[in-house]
Amino acid sequence: MVSETEIILAFLYKRSGKQTQTEPELYLTLSIELGWYTSDQAKQFVKQAKQNNLLKNQDQQLTPTFDIQKIPIPTGFKPSQNPIKIEKNETPTTPTKKSLLTAIAETTKQDQTTITNQIKKIQTEKHILFDVAALLYAKEKKINIQDYLKDIETKLFTIESEG
Repeated sequence: MVSETEIILAFLYKRSGKQTQTEPELYLTLSIELGWYTSDQAKQFVKQAKQNNLLKNQDQQLTPTFDIQKIPIPTGFKPSQNPIKIEKNETPTTPTKKSLLTAIAETTKQDQTTITNQIKKIQTEKHILFDVAALLYAKEKKINIQDYLKDIETKLFTIESEG
């Protein structure tokens, strides 16, 4: 199944007519030209696409790692308003997320896949980040979230330097 991220990237590259683009070209197209996202959201989108191995760096240029010609672009396509999300095949990797998921699993006696799916459902419904949805789910299950708040708050509100 094709992800929304792949559709967005295919759209950008087909629109440009180029096989490679620089990060600033992608940011500008997403934020200024198309007005789909803020500048920060566009930067985060590109960063996440690279982390998910959908884009690769070659000589200061970014190239899709998949065949964009095989991706159909729906007529009138416009992406969701939440470009920064966990793709279906991505699993939480930070120690805080792992320990929170473990705490939820131990308390609820559910497997990690079920828990992750429930958290993703909350994430989609409320248009929030996975970390925040995980906290909400844990609180809903009456799990003390105090130990996780500081780490997740730091992660959410720390601006990473682009370098």
